Amino acid sequence: MWQAIPNGLSALHFDLQSNTDYDLFLRYKIQPETINHYLIIIKQYWWQSILFRIIAAVVGISLIVLAVFYFYKKRTTVIKTTGRNREDNIKFESYSWTTQSTFHL
Repeated sequence: MWQAIPNGLSALHFDLQSNTDYDLFLRYKIQPETINHYLIIIKQYWWQSILFRIIAAVVGISLIVLAVFYFYKKRTTVIKTTGRNREDNIKFESYSWTTQSTFHL
């Protein structure tokens, strides 16, 4: 579709979509028989590419796995240390009970 560009317009404004090719044909008012052809290729932004999405998903999943592993490891060490303290307390109490019971006999 041919459209006349108003005087004083410095740039053409289009609603261009990414990952699309456009053909632009220009014909000047002074030389209407000459048509200039421009091929405009719109590429995706780097964050819209499939490779970026795959890398972002892998990094996100690995961060989640590392966080889960960290908190799981932290929880198991806390449980183990509290379990050791309980066992030590039970042994100490049983030892003190046996020593007390022997003294009272």
